Amino acid sequence: MPVTAVGHTKWFVEYDLNSPPKKIKDMLLSYDFILFFSVTAVLVLVAVLIDGYFNKVRFSWLNKVKYSFAFSKNYLPLFLRFGTFVFMLFIAQMNGVYLTPELKTDAFWVSWVQLSIAVFLLNRRTQMISGFGILLLYSVAAYQYGFFHLLDYPIFLGVAVYLILDSTGKESVFVYRDIALRFSMAISLLWASIEKWAFPQWSFELLEKNPNIMLGMDFDTFMVVAGFVEFIAAFMLLAGQITARMASAVLLFFIVGAIPMFGMIDAIGHFEIIVVLIILLLSNNPLASFFLTRDKRFPGASGLYYHALSARISFTLIYYCLAVLGFCVAYYICFYIPHLYFQ
Repeated sequence: MPVTAVGHTKWFVEYDLNSPPKKIKDMLLSYDFILFFSVTAVLVLVAVLIDGYFNKVRFSWLNKVKYSFAFSKNYLPLFLRFGTFVFMLFIAQMNGVYLTPELKTDAFWVSWVQLSIAVFLLNRRTQMISGFGILLLYSVAAYQYGFFHLLDYPIFLGVAVYLILDSTGKESVFVYRDIALRFSMAISLLWASIEKWAFPQWSFELLEKNPNIMLGMDFDTFMVVAGFVEFIAAFMLLAGQITARMASAVLLFFIVGAIPMFGMIDAIGHFEIIVVLIILLLSNNPLASFFLTRDKRFPGASGLYYHALSARISFTLIYYCLAVLGFCVAYYICFYIPHLYFQ
């Protein structure tokens, strides 16, 4: 499996957002894309069956695991606060970046804002200020680098919303807090996977330096595979329950495993992502119910169970196909509209 599946190429190589991406027709109709799109569609089917099986069958060990996760639920907001606190200290000492290594700035005040965000995270009541501070850094970076560039990092918007809503202390908004964090993490990864298909050439320099990670594949095939590994894992963060936790674990494995290869920049740049993925690993997915299809009138009828399961398989596969095509089209629209406008 590609260890650079969730890597941010912009951190390590020169990139040019003025150069056009691969033609969308050539991307979608290539042999590799169609092949691995079909393979991952089968994996989505398997994931649905896994979720359906564990939702139907009761295991004592599974109940213990769920109890352990439920016990940790109350500590997850504190874990995010602490993780974001450490992350802000890391990037403040980098002295000249907004939120990620390639978002460089000469503005002296940015480091002070980052340190202030860290200080206000020390208390739950003041973490709302930290949330607005993150929104400020994201907005200024978007103004300087363009909205299209910052679409790589909606995770920071999710973290900001989480901190703001959690600081209210109102349990009625906690579900929206959790949804915002999960959704922003998934969108970040889904968007980044399209970049691997649209701009595969950006990664060729890294692959030339680390040819062993390609497992014998050529550059183009490897980038298609890497994109689909990231895309299906991100999709299951939204669509799965048990498999959402499995997807979080897989993503953590790849990200942490890539740190020794790419060094401290990779560790700092991915630190907040690692924190969020750990939270998602320990959390129930509030969005999973959108993908579940059950007949609540006859929960014990096996025939209706399999009817509901087949319906869920059909809908989830449709959602997956629409997600792949939709994100591809959205990526190209968001790329070309600003270029056409400013030209």
